[in-house]
Amino acid sequence: MPTQDEIMDHILKLVSEGAGGSLPDDVKAALRERYYQWIAEGKMGATITPQQVWDGKDGEGLQRKFREIGEHLRNKTHHGRRECIECYSLVEAASALECPYCPDTPPPGI
Repeated sequence: MPTQDEIMDHILKLVSEGAGGSLPDDVKAALRERYYQWIAEGKMGATITPQQVWDGKDGEGLQRKFREIGEHLRNKTHHGRRECIECYSLVEAASALECPYCPDTPPPGI
């Protein structure tokens, strides 16, 4: 099973690939704030964490969602914290019904 840090690095890589280039530090920080604890703790009340499924079929689905966040970010004229939050909020909202892993806490205010 990959470590929390390895998965976080992979998330940053996936978002970067989706965005088509490197991510500014404030975008990386926003992603870390949103997903670092979630990797190991998961959704409230869940019995399986993203860390436990990362290398399996469910993990592949999660990884596609992170690349999708980057794709949404690519369409923004500016790549900053605010835009990052907008993008991951959009992907999470669209996935909420089908994803047993998506964070259940609301994103921070924009």
